[in-house]
Amino acid sequence: QDWTKLVAELSNSNEHRRWRGAYGLAQMLQTAPEGDTDTPKLTQNPVIVDGLTELFVKELAKSSPSDDDIQFQAYLARTLGRLESPDKVFPVLREGMQSTHDREVRKNSVAAIAVIAGRARDRKQPLKNAALATDLIDVSSDADPLMRQVAAYTLGLIASERGSQRLIVLLDDPDENTKLNAAIALSRDGSTAGLSVFESVLSSST
Repeated sequence: QDWTKLVAELSNSNEHRRWRGAYGLAQMLQTAPEGDTDTPKLTQNPVIVDGLTELFVKELAKSSPSDDDIQFQAYLARTLGRLESPDKVFPVLREGMQSTHDREVRKNSVAAIAVIAGRARDRKQPLKNAALATDLIDVSSDADPLMRQVAAYTLGLIASERGSQRLIVLLDDPDENTKLNAAIALSRDGSTAGLSVFESVLSSST
């Protein structure tokens, strides 16, 4: 498929063609080649990055999104997680995780950040982003336990002292999965602070 045509479809007024463009790009990004010295690989291609981030911002600005709009926003958030341009992607994902948006959009925005941060850790280049960590800390106080769960998991992938301190607090969260994700996040950096949580999980499974 020609990725330039798919990018053009993102701005099409026809809902089905927009979906087709976004879906096609997501599939291409999943198996994107490295590219040569003259052509950046698809996950870093500025035309693709700008096209997807600008469309996500436009979609988030809808005052009364329909169910289809919300599904499309969530899908775009997941697709943004495939990109390797954190400077452009993180600001729009930070907007996507705000409480003014639908739960599915928020969840997928945080999850996309986790995917990007996870790749960076795998490369031994953990991300440091104080503003992003602050937003994740805010989400970790959400009344919705699902949002606390994904925030706890993602905080463990961002290099942040405040984030680590917040994870210790989350070890006492009333939601079991949030506690477990906080313990897992802390253990990634060698902390044993969440040992009692692991012991509790193991004892309850026997």
